[in-house]
Amino acid sequence: MDVEKLFKGEGGYVFVSHSHLDIETVRQVRNFLEERGLEPILFFLKSLDDAAAEKKQFLRTLIYDEINAREFFLYLDSPNAQKSKWVQEEIAYVTQNSPEKVYAIKLENGLEYLKKELEAFTKKMRVFISCAYSDGDIFTRLKEKLIKCDFRVYDADEKISANGNIFSARATIKDVSKEGMVIVLLTKNSIRSKFVYQEVKEAIFAGGNVLPVIIEEELSLEDMPPQWGFLLCDKQHLILKNSEDEEMEKIVEVLLEKRFK
Repeated sequence: MDVEKLFKGEGGYVFVSHSHLDIETVRQVRNFLEERGLEPILFFLKSLDDAAAEKKQFLRTLIYDEINAREFFLYLDSPNAQKSKWVQEEIAYVTQNSPEKVYAIKLENGLEYLKKELEAFTKKMRVFISCAYSDGDIFTRLKEKLIKCDFRVYDADEKISANGNIFSARATIKDVSKEGMVIVLLTKNSIRSKFVYQEVKEAIFAGGNVLPVIIEEELSLEDMPPQWGFLLCDKQHLILKNSEDEEMEKIVEVLLEKRFK
């Protein structure tokens, strides 16, 4: 199942640090990511070779600004990249400021290794949000926040409306949960939804990653049904006061912290 094709081109920006001397392999990486709906950002600025110091600093600042603006940094490691002054400056900058962003792949390990590592990388960008249909406003706000952080956000309604197959939707949830994350928004509405319960159950029984989020203004712990408590008893969870942006930022922080773990 090619889950990435279901994301409709939202999010998925990746800063790719590479040597232009590896251009043939780099093109394969770019094509692989684009085929899965991601947006790789690659720089080769030939004008840097003979640029004056002032221009070099301007372009360096531009590159650093782009690194800061993206939450995923893919380093294509190779002997050429290790000798490249500009690539090593990028690596030094990102590891000093945001080392958690870096995902490194060694280009010289062969095509099969490269495809396997790239597939793992793309899966870690996936997020499935499980929630009640009547909590659509909360879902939309969270989805928009995660897309801005370059995650690939998916929900069951899109899959079901695409082919009418709820079993296919459940299979997708399991696939997303294995390397990415399933977020379940727990409210009075969602704990009454048999579809939300089944989605989360599918992910947990598949051994997937699940983050329960309890929104206190929508649900008190005392109102949590026993079957939900049993299902989520060993899962790290978040408790938010409400669904306002400041509280929802806590979900983003957890996902960013866990992205490559």
